[in-house]
Amino acid sequence: MLKKQIQAFITDFPIIEQSYKDGIFGEGRKKHYDVLLREINRFLIINKISNITPTDFNNEKLILFRDFLFNEYILVEKYRGLYVNMDNRNIPTSPRGQNTVATKLKKLQAFFNELESNDEIAVSPFR
Repeated sequence: MLKKQIQAFITDFPIIEQSYKDGIFGEGRKKHYDVLLREINRFLIINKISNITPTDFNNEKLILFRDFLFNEYILVEKYRGLYVNMDNRNIPTSPRGQNTVATKLKKLQAFFNELESNDEIAVSPFR
């Protein structure tokens, strides 16, 4: 059931898959988006908001997600089950750097900008 609820948010990410298929970006960037998607999944599960859609992802949730990216390492022990299928080297053990978080948020911003320009959401949480 939880996986199905998470799909409510993720189903708008086919834009990423289609952009990859259309050659707008390459396999490397696609992998970065896949990582971001998994981070969003963990954020939604931990914050018990896995049933939201991109329309519900407002600037308040964006700030919470940013804080999550910085401090995810603190939550690893409490939510160990979310990390069992990850390589140990990919499990956060310290705060992410400012540049890393900024890069991840830029990718998320591009996704929301695309939704906004396609009139799928009224306004991006980045505005």
